[in-house]
Amino acid sequence: MRCSAHNQEATGICPYCGRALCASCERVPSSGRTACSATCAEALVQSERATQLILSKNVQGARVAAYFMYASGVAFIAIAIFGYFKEPRFFMGHLVAAVFGVVLSVSGVAFHRVAGSRAQRPNQTLQPTAGRSDD
Repeated sequence: MRCSAHNQEATGICPYCGRALCASCERVPSSGRTACSATCAEALVQSERATQLILSKNVQGARVAAYFMYASGVAFIAIAIFGYFKEPRFFMGHLVAAVFGVVLSVSGVAFHRVAGSRAQRPNQTLQPTAGRSDD
């Protein structure tokens, strides 16, 4: 791959626009990566901010889902217990409701753990994939 500005062998690629860069090209550092211009560097920063916002919303969604599952699990377990004492002859229905309640509660714990582990590493971003080499 050749540098588009200097027609030399490329030593890198801009992570935003994909332009080939040679050793003579002026490079702009941007959040740990090197961009070909200030415009690409700013676009990279904005892209990383957007990614972090999406990830934080994902964590919030997982927490809400966990609390909903907790509440639903407790409700199903309460319905199963109340139903068993009110109408004990429908034992199988009460058992199914209790098992479903336990499954929902355990799922809530899993969602809560995932949200907690994601919240502890907020600056983790996706690693860039290796670019194609069109020699």
